[in-house]
Amino acid sequence: FAILLMGIGQFNGTTTVSAVSECVLPADSTTQTCPVGAPPTPAALAGFRAGDEIVALNGQPFERFGGDDLRAAIQRSSGPITVTVLRDGQRLDLAATPIS
Repeated sequence: FAILLMGIGQFNGTTTVSAVSECVLPADSTTQTCPVGAPPTPAALAGFRAGDEIVALNGQPFERFGGDDLRAAIQRSSGPITVTVLRDGQRLDLAATPIS
């Protein structure tokens, strides 16, 4: 799941980021604590914050994707993506490279 692989919490059918993981953890990790040396998540590197509302992906408004289509579009991406978010009333473009 690409949004998780960027480190943006769990997908819950909303376009609002609920949490941003600070580091990449193994899929079988039983803790959310970042071990020493763990790499930062792409979302943390890109500057995502809890409360950001995703409004576009690579310049395409979110409405074009709808529901699970946003997740699929991120999964299909190769290389860097631009995610436009609405934060405190301002649109910001955040560049991220999802990991596989």
